[in-house]
Amino acid sequence: MGYKMRNKNLMTFLVSILLLLSIEGVIAGNKVLFYESKVSGNYKIETGSGYSQFREELEKNGYDVDKIEVELSRDVLKTRNPDVLVIPNLGSDLTPDEMTALFGFIMEDGKGLFLCGATPSVNKLTIPLGMTVDEHILEDESNKIRDMSSGKLIEDETIFYIELPMERSGVVKTLTQGVSKLYFFGGNGIYVFGNAMAVVTGGKDTNSPKSLRFPKGTYPPIAAYVRVGKGSVFLLSDPDMLSNKNLDSSKYRHDNMKFAINVVDWLSTSFPGEMTEDEFEIIVKTLQKKNKELNRTIINLRKDNEDLLTRINKLESEKMSLQQDIENLKKSRVEIFGTWLEYQTLAILLLAFVIFMAIAVFIQKTKKEKKMGKRGELGYEFEEGSGKKSEFGPGIREEDVEERLKEFEEISE
Repeated sequence: MGYKMRNKNLMTFLVSILLLLSIEGVIAGNKVLFYESKVSGNYKIETGSGYSQFREELEKNGYDVDKIEVELSRDVLKTRNPDVLVIPNLGSDLTPDEMTALFGFIMEDGKGLFLCGATPSVNKLTIPLGMTVDEHILEDESNKIRDMSSGKLIEDETIFYIELPMERSGVVKTLTQGVSKLYFFGGNGIYVFGNAMAVVTGGKDTNSPKSLRFPKGTYPPIAAYVRVGKGSVFLLSDPDMLSNKNLDSSKYRHDNMKFAINVVDWLSTSFPGEMTEDEFEIIVKTLQKKNKELNRTIINLRKDNEDLLTRINKLESEKMSLQQDIENLKKSRVEIFGTWLEYQTLAILLLAFVIFMAIAVFIQKTKKEKKMGKRGELGYEFEEGSGKKSEFGPGIREEDVEERLKEFEEISE
């Protein structure tokens, strides 16, 4: 009995060794090809470039890594025969022939495509597959990254960390094996629909302030995958997660590189799937149709955008004109006792005041002249030697005063 158990354990051990050796053989034979023809930014794999450490890590894990700097075609891809094609930060649109070759490479040949960086050109590839890159940048005010070399938090809210949940299953578990924390250095959220699946999402405070799609609490995906035909496509929205400058262990403590290696491992492993030439042709034609519809939508949106910009410019011009009018009005007014008056109104009021004062002076002067006239008409006569004392004063007769008063009354009437 003990002998049989020992033999059984020995057989199990030998089978395990053979499986490990076979897996290592598969990995050692796998090829990773970086497409650098339309790369935007410093994301190339040559020594000293932005993705050189990514290349070195892949080589350490047994991959044969190379690059391609010509347009994609079925012949080129069959000749180079990579298991995984990596496209970092695609800067311009692929041609229709390149897209056809790429879809054949994925769906018919059962190979993997790793898209590092969410750009408008990438959207044209991924929207027909169920992954749409949002146009606005994500932010997170809570999960700030600490620079270990300085000990200071990075205040830029577009740079943040993501803690992965403890409970994971299926493909997500495979892709995030050994990964607990990722650092995100700026990118967009991914809207996932159809057969596509989210792999990593932001936290509860991760959001895009300008986006209606990703407010707080929506947990926007930053990495997603979809299986198409016999192959798979993986999309990572932030290309800087794998850039040399952000892999410095003296500054950052994250699992970004482990995550990337997991993705390449998964993409390089084919899964069962049968597809006839007719089925493949139907899928390609469907995707091409969707691509044409997408191009039409883009053209219409650009036209709408141009119309909107024209309206904005017109409104800005009107706004500037109104502001100038306001400034002119402010310059033409003066504040008096808390009340703003226009200079023209002030001049009219001052003129009215001057006229009023002139009239008042004229009336006063007229009254004075009339008073003096009364005195002249009454006259003051003095009779010398008169022994009669008048109540109007010496020399003034009472009858003369009465007579003068009667004359004045007649004149007044």
